[in-house]
Amino acid sequence: MNGMKEILIIRWKSIGDVVFTLPAVNCIRANFPSARLTFLVSRENAFVVEGFAAIDQVWTIDRALLRGSRFLHGTGALTKLVFRIRRQRFSLVVDLQGYGETALISRVSGAEDRWGRTARSLRSRAYTRRHTPDNSLHPARDHLNLLAEAALKSGPTENQYRLDARDRLDARAFLQGRGFLRTNPLVYLQPFTSSAAKNWPLDRHLQVASILEDIGVQVIFGGGPEDRELLRTSGVDSRRIVEGVPRRTDIALLECADLVIGGDTGFLHLAVALKTQVLLLGRHSAVTPLGHPEQAILSPGPRVDSITVDEVVQKIGTMLKVECGALSEGLIP
Repeated sequence: MNGMKEILIIRWKSIGDVVFTLPAVNCIRANFPSARLTFLVSRENAFVVEGFAAIDQVWTIDRALLRGSRFLHGTGALTKLVFRIRRQRFSLVVDLQGYGETALISRVSGAEDRWGRTARSLRSRAYTRRHTPDNSLHPARDHLNLLAEAALKSGPTENQYRLDARDRLDARAFLQGRGFLRTNPLVYLQPFTSSAAKNWPLDRHLQVASILEDIGVQVIFGGGPEDRELLRTSGVDSRRIVEGVPRRTDIALLECADLVIGGDTGFLHLAVALKTQVLLLGRHSAVTPLGHPEQAILSPGPRVDSITVDEVVQKIGTMLKVECGALSEGLIP
């Protein structure tokens, strides 16, 4: 195995799940320092993998082509991808997705070694080494377990995301253009996740933002196009809404922040990999920040709205080293 020259790593979606592969990617690089690492990812998530320093090249697939009326086009694109993979002559494929399509790609890749993360099923036959996912573990830890079972050496978990100087400059220019001061603490609020059931209520996020701003803490809000419109209709000043910037600039804004607050969502887990403090507000089943379980407030049951504003404010006071009393005075009775 030490002579491997070409390694393919597969994880298509989603943002957070792609982020969770970063420690495994770094582990593979440490074990095969001279190999070329290729990462196959869904096109919309390629911007995430661009921050993986260990990856040499990123290949993408348009998964939308594999659905509905576009399936025939998708089949053609998938066939071209398979031929491209076979031409690359990969020695090892590590499938961290475990879909039927990714199992098929692994099987026909021509690689002698094929490791897959999937439960026992027909697709598991595509792999020379199969790992059954342990859903009680953080996904990043489970990926590392797959590699450990394959006898790869693993040191301390390396979860470091890379930003370019251009990304950082663009983020600072954005903040300066919106009138934010480098002398005052900055909190990045990400109120929205992929599921409304996982969201801490928006009105409570807004209440926390108001309390913070009353004591001089600056707040910006992240989210997608529909989320931004909801923020505006909820009375958030457009100056405080992150929009009109590339995704990599938005990621750099996470690094600029002193604290990122949000639910169990990809951007919050990206902030963890940037070594930014986070405060995750989620249900009891949420994936906590890797290596920092203390940076989370989890509801005791399935309803995230059981987390109170007072709990959040007190935790923020501790994390930002702001006088908790000053924060509590802003609470609406």
